Amino acid sequence: EQYGIYAGDIITAINESPVTTRAQLQEKVASYRSGTTISITLYRMENGVYTEHELSVVLGSRAEINK
Repeated sequence: EQYGIYAGDIITAINESPVTTRAQLQEKVASYRSGTTISITLYRMENGVYTEHELSVVLGSRAEINK
């Protein structure tokens, strides 16, 4: 939520590289170091229609996430 990603959003790309499975998403994100800014393309349901959004996200470490 900190960067504007919400439950129900469908992530379709990381740095313009398509992702179609949760495993691909996890693999792509894990390939970047903590502190790296990545671009996330996602679709979000708004007023009954999916709209595309592009967000910049700074990756945290697992330790930061688990706090």
